[in-house]
Amino acid sequence: MGISDDQIRNLNFYQEGNLFDADEKLVLEMADAITATPARVAPELRQRLQARFSTPQLVELSAAIAWENYRARSNRVFGFGSEGFYKEEKDPERKGSSAAD
Repeated sequence: MGISDDQIRNLNFYQEGNLFDADEKLVLEMADAITATPARVAPELRQRLQARFSTPQLVELSAAIAWENYRARSNRVFGFGSEGFYKEEKDPERKGSSAAD
């Protein structure tokens, strides 16, 4: 469970390829729409979300996305950067070297 290094590296390209399943792509599309300035949740997107997720699920997803957007924007005010919690896993195919090397 969780998100893979490949998914993190390709997050900006979530709509392309098969790294993300249909639900993940839909939620990421929702996140893009909610976090745009101004927010731009089109009726067609809203309909697709409502067809797939319950109202309580959409409330929870929206709240989580909005909270992370709030935190990210607040961090910019104070110039806070990454705390370095994400560490890319070693690639066994590359004999212990980081995939970022």
